[in-house]
Amino acid sequence: MNISSLIKNTIGAFLVLAMAPLLAQENCIKAGCWDMVDCKNIGCPSGSHWSGGGEWLYWKVAEDELNIGSLFKATKVAPTSLSSSPSSSSPLSPSDVVLPNTTKVRGKDIIPKFTYNSGFRIRLAYDLPSKWVFEATYVWVPGDARTKFAIADAALNEQIILNSTDFPIFELLKGAPAQQFRAHWKINVSSVNLYAGRLLEFCPGMIFLPHFGFRANWNTQDYRYSGQLFPAPITKNQTFIDGDFHAHYAGYGVEGGLWGFWDLVPGIRLVGHLGGAILYSKIQIQQKLNLRTATVTGVQLADVEALETASPFTTTPMVDTFIGLLVNFPVGKMIFVGRVGWEQHVQIFSTRNLSGQGLTCGGFLIF
Repeated sequence: MNISSLIKNTIGAFLVLAMAPLLAQENCIKAGCWDMVDCKNIGCPSGSHWSGGGEWLYWKVAEDELNIGSLFKATKVAPTSLSSSPSSSSPLSPSDVVLPNTTKVRGKDIIPKFTYNSGFRIRLAYDLPSKWVFEATYVWVPGDARTKFAIADAALNEQIILNSTDFPIFELLKGAPAQQFRAHWKINVSSVNLYAGRLLEFCPGMIFLPHFGFRANWNTQDYRYSGQLFPAPITKNQTFIDGDFHAHYAGYGVEGGLWGFWDLVPGIRLVGHLGGAILYSKIQIQQKLNLRTATVTGVQLADVEALETASPFTTTPMVDTFIGLLVNFPVGKMIFVGRVGWEQHVQIFSTRNLSGQGLTCGGFLIF
């Protein structure tokens, strides 16, 4: 996920909200009806009632633009001749001046490719005849990425410089290039949302649910790596590295947003959501680097370095979007509501964003 993807999804959700009156049909909301249910065609439980269920989340959770290091490749540029202009008064003739061989260096950032993984959401809600809705949800979803590269001994025109900006402990390598490197990045994100909202009728067939409440968000990131540096130019000593990077984030704050529901055909509704949160948060980071040097004489030298940092408390904004469809039908004396769509959450940090986006599919029962 990058900024352009966030903008596209946000615009898409906004268009759904803006175009809703053109898609709206006959209104069916009445006191005691839950906001997602087509009450007119299938009926609704009377009075206050509970609802509960869960959803499968097939999301990609990723650190956007995470840079592990840079691959530099040097190529030789052929000699170049400088010729003088025919009208020039210079005594030099064409090809009299030849520049020596030069080296052209190109760099490319190494960014891990995160994959889609399965997570879940559990929800419980209570609805009043006065059209107030109270809801609690718990979300857990993981992220995963792997990186591996190796440079042949003969290809000395290529080298990897590990990123000491995002990973300060790599400063201990003092810019020494890596010949081999592999890493596994794992993320676990969980959150709790408690909110209240009230159903509002805007026009026939269209219902809005503005909401506000509390959000707690946690994520842990574990990054384990190992590799081998190029032999030292003079001593020819070989250095091997391994270690881990662990970050724990915790944020607590207020959340809010707007759900919209619009009748398409009986039992099917279009749904959109725009929202977000402002969290009071803190990050703690632990880094460890193990260095093992093998000398040409067979002596093994080992060194272990550790670094721990903690950020001051700061505010972290989040942006939430959802676009999808709802279906509902009776199940005995209860009502089943199914939801499927595309969901996205972006947590905005000072250096990069943590995003989760993908397919959301599930349902709940009103009883």
